[in-house]
Amino acid sequence: MNGDDLWKARVFFIFIIFTIFLGLAFIGLITTPSSILRRNVWSYFIPPTRGDILDKSGRNCATDLLFYVAYLDVNYLKKHLDPRLETSLLDLLRNFNLHLKIDDVLNRKIVKLGESEERDDILRKIPIDLFPYVNISLEYRRSKINEFGVGVIVGSVVNGKGKYGVEGYFDDILRGKKRGKLKVKIYGTLKIQPEVVEYVPPVNGKDVRIAIDLDLQRAIYKELLDHVRKHRATCGHVIVMESKTGKIRAMVTTSNWNDIVMGYIEPGSSIKPVVYSIALETESVSPDMTHNCVGWIKPVENLKYVIRDVEAHGLVNLEEGIVKSCNSMTVMVSRAIKDHIGEEGFYQWLRKFGFGRKTGIELDGEIEGVLREPSEWSVIDFAEIAIGQGIGVTPIQLISALNVFANDGYYVKPT
Repeated sequence: MNGDDLWKARVFFIFIIFTIFLGLAFIGLITTPSSILRRNVWSYFIPPTRGDILDKSGRNCATDLLFYVAYLDVNYLKKHLDPRLETSLLDLLRNFNLHLKIDDVLNRKIVKLGESEERDDILRKIPIDLFPYVNISLEYRRSKINEFGVGVIVGSVVNGKGKYGVEGYFDDILRGKKRGKLKVKIYGTLKIQPEVVEYVPPVNGKDVRIAIDLDLQRAIYKELLDHVRKHRATCGHVIVMESKTGKIRAMVTTSNWNDIVMGYIEPGSSIKPVVYSIALETESVSPDMTHNCVGWIKPVENLKYVIRDVEAHGLVNLEEGIVKSCNSMTVMVSRAIKDHIGEEGFYQWLRKFGFGRKTGIELDGEIEGVLREPSEWSVIDFAEIAIGQGIGVTPIQLISALNVFANDGYYVKPT
């Protein structure tokens, strides 16, 4: 339902309430307070809606649903309370399944009776003679797709404010700006005619379209969940990114929170291509460099600390070092980087690849990961980081860094 349709629905609802109330008031002339009937101008405020969150094809990921909420105006009721109304009041409380005594009600100013997506569900619970004392307001509840990992991307809305994900990042755009107003004047006695004398539409929030493809998201989630269960993994992640644009077409996690941007992992060997490229780009090593892998290596000669390989790879060049994920070769490469441009230079290049800083993806709650400054490094950290230990990266940082190789050496911000 678009904004115009929502306005029409709300105005139509108010007219329905007017018609029912005035008809009931006429039927109950003997018992209905004359002060109610003398009132001939009615004003209602119309709450603004929050903008929708849409996928790449315009399908709804999050939207506002209209609810009808009934409140009993106790102060107004007490001015006209009589034994007959007390009986109706007990019926009202019973109809809304409220376990309150009349004295409990009369000690309050307002009592929330209940809410429903169906208008008639509210109306049929209100006894005729209590209609003048019940206010039915239009309120909204945020509804979103929670399945297939979409919910953690969308985020949530708490007390009208977006929290985390898309809701949090784009809260200023999505949030409704100003409530509207409807003023109706009532003419006649036997024949009652309402007339709109003022209508100011609400200023609603604007929609936000994200790059996620719901069909792709759904398909990947099902496949990923099967593998997580099969291998008894704690969780799994899949990110689909357009190399040239940085658009994220799917961001799937089986966790119940978005650990793709809010959690970090040790990248392990997946960081090695970055290390090799830094070495070549800074000319810290030559393309024809070789190393004889014996299955272990000391990063620092005078320390007993050893980094091991699964097996001895023998003589390897740079390409074979990456293909075989040779730790020994990687340590040699990182040592050459440290000797050539220093630990500070190594650190700055890691920053260029996006580690230790937010990517800037439009999701509230993104963290920077963990990349300590060189002043905090131990003597072996240059080697530990090179094999993906002693560094914490978010999955979104990792795919953005590795995307450099698919994008002809250019880093693009994920979006």
